[in-house]
Formats: sequence, C-alpha cells, structure tokens
Amino acid sequence: MYQIPGISSTVNMEHIKKSYYGSHPTLDPYGVIPVGSNTDYSAPHDRERFSK
Repeated sequence: MYQIPGISSTVNMEHIKKSYYGSHPTLDPYGVIPVGSNTDYSAPHDRERFSK
C-alpha cells in the first residue's frame, strides 16, 4: 500500500511506532520503543507478477 501514489506522503513511521508502543503501558510498562529495521518501503517489490 505504501507505494500507491499519494500514500507515502501520509505515512510517518516514527509516529506510528511511538503511538503503537507508547499507548499500551500495561503491555510495555517501561515504554521501550524498538529501533526497528532500515526497510526501504519504496524499493521495487515485483508484485505485478501476481496480478495476472
């Protein structure tokens, strides 16, 4: 979905991580937010082959 035109400009992964991990103190009482991977969501994915 990230590569659909207009979507990537609305995605803030840092905000998503902080909100997800920071809003559940019963699950994460220390507020640990993982660094995460260095994923390039704009990289080619070759999914077109599945649409045929």
